[in-house]
Order: sequence, then C-alpha cells, then structure tokens
Amino acid sequence: MIHLFFTRIQSEWTDVVFDAYFNELPTRIVDSIKKKRIKKDRQLSMIGKLLLKRMLGTLTIGETLNLDNLSYSSFGKPYFPGSALKFNIAHSHNMVVCVAGLQGEMGIDIELIRPVHLDDFTDYFVAEEWDRIYNNPNKHEGFFEAWTRKEAFIKATGTGMSIPLESINTVQPALTHDNKTFFISEVNIARDYKCHVASEAVVPTFTLKQYIF
Repeated sequence: MIHLFFTRIQSEWTDVVFDAYFNELPTRIVDSIKKKRIKKDRQLSMIGKLLLKRMLGTLTIGETLNLDNLSYSSFGKPYFPGSALKFNIAHSHNMVVCVAGLQGEMGIDIELIRPVHLDDFTDYFVAEEWDRIYNNPNKHEGFFEAWTRKEAFIKATGTGMSIPLESINTVQPALTHDNKTFFISEVNIARDYKCHVASEAVVPTFTLKQYIF
C-alpha cells in the first residue's frame, strides 16, 4: 500500500497563520523554511512538512517517527535514518503532495499542465518520449506526462540531477538504477495537473487523502 496525502492551496497565508503552523514544526525546519525569500515558496514548503507530519500521525508502521528524526542525503533527499518508511514530497503552483510506504524507495512529481516552449527541452527527452508528446492531442499535457514520469524516477533513485535526463526513457515499463527496479504509476489528483509516482512496487495500490490547511 502506498499512501498519498495532498492539499490544494486555497489562499495565501497571513503571518498569523504562518506563526500558528510554525509551532507544529521543529525549530531547524522552521529556520529552513524562513530562509525562502518568496512567501508562496515558504507556504508550499511548510505544507509539505505538515502533510508529512499528518502522515506520520496517521500510518501504523510499527515504529515511532517524528520530524525531529528527519535527515537528508548528500543529494538532498529526505529520509528517516534506519526506518523502513520511504517517502517523498513535491509541489507545483497550488498543489502539494506527499507519498509514503513500506515497499521500498519511491519518488513523486506533480506539475500544473500549462503552455511551455517545447523547443527549450529538446535535449531532455529521448525520441520515443518526443513521439508520445507530439502524438498527444494536447502537446503540453503530453509534455508534463513525460516530465513528471522522469522526475518521479529521478527522485526515487535519490541521485538528484546526477542522472542525465536524456538518458532516461520513461516509455519503458520499468527503469533500473543501482540494482533497483522502479515502476511508474500515474495518480489522478486533479484534471489540470499531472502526477506520477515511481516505486519499487510492481503493481502499487494507492490510498488518497486530501487535507485543507
């Protein structure tokens, strides 16, 4: 079972709301969020941590975890040392998602479907991916279909951008890295967004829960 928590931001938070939620988080996480210059980025980042906290308080995983235990790899991927729980967080525009489970490493990406200049991304996809993009009646939807699949895989590997994007063919049913095989699944959260999860589960089952902050 893979659990996915998400929220869609309804409005920009006031400083009073920020302060209230800051009280829920460890000081070091609060300090990190406050370093973000753009208020919207601070809100997105905070909601991601709040979703993770809600998830830790909801799931029965046979161990006790809290945000004080949160660590980061050399590539910046968050994790809980020694824990079987794997998770990942992503956000785009007004949507924030957090995915977690006990079935191995996972990564998630979400993007608002919007116009982009496809020529700017010529070197980011292989020929098969471009075929799918251009054969989609909505080329921008096709683009973000491919983009979120690729990003979800990269985030699952935990290697950041050290893997060249053009070397990843997400048309393949499975992708392998460092002796681990990842399978990519689409999760339909909203019509105007594309969201994919890469996990080690061959046929994952998802539970979705929406939170409103």
